[in-house]
Amino acid sequence: MERESFLPLPSMDFCPYDLKYWKVDRYSTVTFERNFYSVPESYKSEMLALKVYFDTIDILEGETVIATHERFFGKNECSLKIEHYLSTLRNKPGALRSSKVLKRADPCIKDLFGPLPG
Repeated sequence: MERESFLPLPSMDFCPYDLKYWKVDRYSTVTFERNFYSVPESYKSEMLALKVYFDTIDILEGETVIATHERFFGKNECSLKIEHYLSTLRNKPGALRSSKVLKRADPCIKDLFGPLPG
């Protein structure tokens, strides 16, 4: 008898993320909660959507995910992916050895370039 008195379930899907919009800065990063997340260089000065999940951030242009990063909860942390900077590194190959992106890269990639300065 109780089932007849139940209200129907909501028809709207649950979205476990916050949707934010952010402009890409000159370093090809977007800032969210004072942390930096890289995007491919071709998206400089564009407004992109951020789907902020509990543990990850998806960065989208329209409906296309262009970057996914682990979400940071501290301040002034950077998630930089070396593949987002290949155009600059091709044009300025000497810039790689002292770059933040190489210092934060996977150890396998670091080993390709030998010991880093500093």
